[in-house]
Amino acid sequence: MVAAGAGELPGNVALTANVGAPDMGGRAVNGTEPGLYATGDSAACDTAALSNRLMADPAAAAAWAGVFGISTASIPYYLNTLTPVVLTADTWVTNHTFASGRANPFQAILQRGTAVYVDAAGVPRAVCSCSNPLAPPAAAPIGGYRLEGQPWPSYQTRSVTRVAYADQHVTDVAGTTTLVPGAPAPAPGAPVLQVLNFLTGLLVELPAGGSLDLSGLPPLTEPLPTPASLNTRSRPRPRTTPNATASPRRTTRPPHRPSSSGPSRTVGCRSARPSPMSRPPVPMAPTPRLPRPAPRAAPRVPSRRHPRARPPGPFPVVRRFPARPRPREHRRRPPRPPSAEPAT
Repeated sequence: MVAAGAGELPGNVALTANVGAPDMGGRAVNGTEPGLYATGDSAACDTAALSNRLMADPAAAAAWAGVFGISTASIPYYLNTLTPVVLTADTWVTNHTFASGRANPFQAILQRGTAVYVDAAGVPRAVCSCSNPLAPPAAAPIGGYRLEGQPWPSYQTRSVTRVAYADQHVTDVAGTTTLVPGAPAPAPGAPVLQVLNFLTGLLVELPAGGSLDLSGLPPLTEPLPTPASLNTRSRPRPRTTPNATASPRRTTRPPHRPSSSGPSRTVGCRSARPSPMSRPPVPMAPTPRLPRPAPRAAPRVPSRRHPRARPPGPFPVVRRFPARPRPREHRRRPPRPPSAEPAT
């Protein structure tokens, strides 16, 4: 994975550190949290150019539209519902790369300062410079993933944010910011995002969507998905390799699959910077097992009783034999009884 368009932001254009609730090793925030995003980069977020680039590549357009469950003819209409903004915090998302004619998901962290498109609920939906489709992150602790690539100097795992899913929201409970189940209360009127001004650092209201002129297009033939229907948990895809073993560490990208149409690529990326959840670990071939050497035969030790006997173990066996009888001249003679001589 490559995170494109990551630039330096002023110090006053950043999400407050105490915003959000601790969750899965990072912090969860509402997508409509004031100050979560800043005003968009007009140079990187050209919605009309993104739409034309996708429609000019039918294979990429079909893969891009398949992430959101729409047809390729509805891509301009869906892009018109998105709003270009800039991330004010490192954000955890499910990114996609185009290979073998389809979009392959993998977990990634976009650096603060990356220009993205968000929907009316404030969920990142595409990277401006790469046009990669984005989805909510996997429902798993961030500590269960191995960080790949070179993290930027300000990167900290506990400061990584993710947008809360549609069935939960962050609220204040007894003076403590907590993530609770249940959808947030809808705001009255048209959806509006409160973003930080890139130059002044003050909050401004930004209407959601409406950046394309759709007058010359055919009418929409299908209903577009709602932001709540797409803001669901992404399931990580397990890696399948010949020598894969069960491990608590999750891979950050699906294994490479060769494509007849060309190598895997990130659609339309112009500038890139590695993300801490980027490159997949290279699968290692199984180590060949060498044949076990045959045991060495024990030396044959002849014995006096059995000259051709072979000891049963690797070491010679010491056998005990009965003691030989002593020679006749070394035998002890019984003592003679004292003789009685008459006294004189």
